[in-house]
Amino acid sequence: MEDFVIELSAAEEEIRKVIEPLLDSEGYELVRLSYKKSQSKGHLMLFVDTCDRENGIKMENLTDVSRLLSDVLDASFENSKILHGRYDLQVSSPGLDRPLTKKSHFEQVLGKKMKIRIKNSGAGSKRVQGQLLKLTDDGFELRPESGPDLTDLTVRFADVVEAHVIFEFQQALQSRKKAE
Repeated sequence: MEDFVIELSAAEEEIRKVIEPLLDSEGYELVRLSYKKSQSKGHLMLFVDTCDRENGIKMENLTDVSRLLSDVLDASFENSKILHGRYDLQVSSPGLDRPLTKKSHFEQVLGKKMKIRIKNSGAGSKRVQGQLLKLTDDGFELRPESGPDLTDLTVRFADVVEAHVIFEFQQALQSRKKAE
């Protein structure tokens, strides 16, 4: 199991500790986890993929994962403030614009386009889109594709709110044609 480089809340980290070993033992990878709580109920959203990623995750896999995790979550958090009472569980594939939450995710998309939202020194966050140039121990370098300042950015993982690869259809078609 690999640690997340994108910060999780305390509740999300507790949930991760319960479900990630189980997913791993079943051949799945927890790609992203998001837990939001409202006054009436909680909402837990999980993005899951197969560990080998060769064939990708299928709808029946997502259904199986949802059933498995629902029972485990109910039992694990029965007497906890996390997931206590009513909550919605949504299990999805990471999709084409897959979230980048672990260092290995960033390694797999070196040289590709990505979009990130980073913590701004003021209030809120800043969105940047560009090419992932290189990884460092605690972050990465990104070449922005637009904006007032086009110099390469050094970004610490700790400053990333969210990151996604940008799927390029043209590039995928060209790769597919070369393989045939």
